[in-house]
Amino acid sequence: MIKLIDANYDAEDGTSYAKIMTDCGIFEDWAFLHPDDKEIASKFLGCEIAEYRATLLYFHKKLSLLNNKLLALYDLKRDYNHIGLTDEDRGYKKLIERIAQMELKKTDYKTDIKSLKKAIDAKIDNYEKNLLKIRKEKEEKDSE
Repeated sequence: MIKLIDANYDAEDGTSYAKIMTDCGIFEDWAFLHPDDKEIASKFLGCEIAEYRATLLYFHKKLSLLNNKLLALYDLKRDYNHIGLTDEDRGYKKLIERIAQMELKKTDYKTDIKSLKKAIDAKIDNYEKNLLKIRKEKEEKDSE
């Protein structure tokens, strides 16, 4: 579970901050406003991006912890292979099932990380498109 516990935007320096609480602890990150965009800054977008970045840190931590567990299980599997256990052995069979489950979870975490990165990029791209549209409308209005 991920819970947002703090988000803040500092209009003076264009810094957005978010802090989340998870089952792995607290993660925090920032987003920074480009100086050219100060006149049309969005504190909501900045905080949202900061929250996504904190969530990325969380998923990277989950992936790291899972990789450590998988290394231990693969070591155990190798040890089982050295003593001649086969797929018919109940304990060995459970170990193989557990490794397969964890590999699926690893794939899920990697997918979540890619999705969050794409979401951040899409939010920034949409924001930039909106900025261009606003600037163009402003220029047209000023030229009338």
